[in-house]
Amino acid sequence: MPVHINASNIRDPLAPAGGRTVSETISNNLRAVEEQAEKAGREILAHLNHPNFGWAVTAEDLAHAVLERHFEIHNGHPVVNQLGNEHHPDVERIWDIANTIRLVELGAPPLFGIATDDSHNYHGKPGGARPGRGWTMIRATHLTPEHVVRALQNGDAYASTGVVLRAIDHDPVARRLRVEVEPDGDATFAIRFVGTLRGVDATGTPIDLASLPEDRRKALGRERRRWSEKIGAELARAEGPVAEYAFTGDELYVRAVITSSREPDDPSWKGQRQQAWTQPMGWTLPK
Repeated sequence: MPVHINASNIRDPLAPAGGRTVSETISNNLRAVEEQAEKAGREILAHLNHPNFGWAVTAEDLAHAVLERHFEIHNGHPVVNQLGNEHHPDVERIWDIANTIRLVELGAPPLFGIATDDSHNYHGKPGGARPGRGWTMIRATHLTPEHVVRALQNGDAYASTGVVLRAIDHDPVARRLRVEVEPDGDATFAIRFVGTLRGVDATGTPIDLASLPEDRRKALGRERRRWSEKIGAELARAEGPVAEYAFTGDELYVRAVITSSREPDDPSWKGQRQQAWTQPMGWTLPK
C-alpha cells in the first residue's frame, strides 16, 4: 500500500515506520518526526502525499490519523488519481470528508492543504512528473526553514497551480472571509466558497459489499462508505477577482477555491485550469 509521507527540515534520516492499518502507519511516522523535532530542537513539517495514489488512503484513514495536519490537495504527478473515479472521491472531496469527520466525530482540528509538483523528471524529458505543476505560497517575515515551516504549521499559506492571491482576509469578529486574486492578463476567475454546515451526517452510509459483483468489490478497493453531498457543499460562488463570504454561524468550516480560465503552463490532465485553495477557516473545537 503506497502510503507516502514527506518530512521537511529534518536533521537525520528517518526510516519508514509501519503499522497494522493505514491510519496507524501514518501516525507512527508522524510520531517519529515529532520525536526528532523535539530532540533536535527544530521545526519539522510532515505531510501526507497524494492520498489517491494506488487508492491507498481513504478519507476515513486521513481523518483518524489526527496527528496529521497537512496533506496534498494537489499533486502534479499525472498518475496519482487526483480527480478520483466512479468508485473513489476526488482529492478535494477527501479533504472535505476528512475535515467533517474530524470536526464532528473526533473533535480534532481540520487538515491544511498544500500543493506540490512531485517532480521526478527534469531537463526537458517528456512525460512523467515535471517541476512547476504545484506549489504552496506562504506568508512569513523571513525565508528561513523555521519561518517557512512555522507558517505552514499555522495554516498561513495557500496551495496553487498558477493562481496568485493578492489577499486572504478572514475576520472572525466580523465573521467574513474575503479573497482577492492577482490579475493575470485577460484571465477570468470563479471563486467558490466550499464548506460543511452543522448537523450533517458525518458517519456516511455503509456500502453493501455482499450485494455487489466481484469486479465492483475489487474496484472499490478500501472504500466502505458513501458520503452526503452536503459535505463539502458549495455555499456561495462569485465571478471575478474579488469575493466575500459572510459566515452565518452554521458552518463547521469554509474554504475558498479559485479557478482561472487559463490553463497551467504544463497541465497534469486534459482540461485542467489554474487554481488556488485557501485553508479551511471559521472552525472551532469543542471546549
